[in-house]
Amino acid sequence: MPRKNALPKYVQKVRKKERTYLYFRFGDGTRAPLPTDASCPDFHRRYAELLAQRQSGRAEPSEGTVGALIKAYLLTPQYRKLAKQTQWHHRRLLDELAPIRPFPVVEIRRRHIRELRDTLSNRPRTADMFLQVARRLFALAVSDEAIDINPAAGIENLGGGGHYRAWTETEAALFETACADGRIPQWALTAYLLGRYTAQRRGDVLSMTWSAYDGRAIRLRQSKTRRKSKPGSEMVILVHAKLKAHLDALPRTTLLICTSPRGKAWDHRNFTREIRENLDKIGLRGVSFHGLRHMTASALADAGASEREIMAVTGHAASDSVTRYVRAANQERMASTAIRKLEDGG
Repeated sequence: MPRKNALPKYVQKVRKKERTYLYFRFGDGTRAPLPTDASCPDFHRRYAELLAQRQSGRAEPSEGTVGALIKAYLLTPQYRKLAKQTQWHHRRLLDELAPIRPFPVVEIRRRHIRELRDTLSNRPRTADMFLQVARRLFALAVSDEAIDINPAAGIENLGGGGHYRAWTETEAALFETACADGRIPQWALTAYLLGRYTAQRRGDVLSMTWSAYDGRAIRLRQSKTRRKSKPGSEMVILVHAKLKAHLDALPRTTLLICTSPRGKAWDHRNFTREIRENLDKIGLRGVSFHGLRHMTASALADAGASEREIMAVTGHAASDSVTRYVRAANQERMASTAIRKLEDGG
């Protein structure tokens, strides 16, 4: 017997911050957006259209359309060499192009991409990432000489792009206080300490195992740079004293160090949602879990670590990615020295 208020078959509910979105999922993993009110006539009309497409095997997109361009992009080496998680994000962002999929690529103008970007204005970082993926997509059409101008190029970001902001010491102290008084659960503290004191990405933190921790250091292979690394190459990160004290006090009843409240492996999206809810609960709306990585990189630079030393911890493959940390730390040190010289001279 179907559950009360159950959604129709192939309809997926996605919770993004305070809003809920509905998508129709096709067999190839792609999705098409639906009206958010599942009881309205527009929802049932659009659902019937999409269901007919799925049941007919979803007709191949016509040659020269945006749909055909998306299909071609998903077969390119540039897309296939991306990490699996990054590929997933690209497909989700390409879903936002659903309204223009049937139209010829040569008819797409900058205003069409801008209008799609504006539908994501309540999520500026997602909007900026959408523009980035759209530029890659239409760059393929330019390369194939199907169009002369990339319609996604030259559109301004909404301000959510760039790097995740590093946590401040005050924000970190607020989080740790909330953990100490029970407002933040234990699993979140474990994830926080691993993220802060190893400077690793979410996926690598969630995949750390107890067998990789010997009481002194943690061994790991980063998922994002795995394909660029030599077979069998590992990173070894000395465990900070604060992280060591926490890990040594935890029971080792699971394979993974950081698990869900039920002791299971985290789904990355569920982890991000739960972390976001806990941060919002204590008023930390301006930071994210990934910001811990930038916090540590900045702290290393402030402590005088070189670019190579920072890269040895963060695992960045190119020095360009960490130059900004060293440059900012050097600027502050030199500015302080300059002012002291001015004071002494005065």
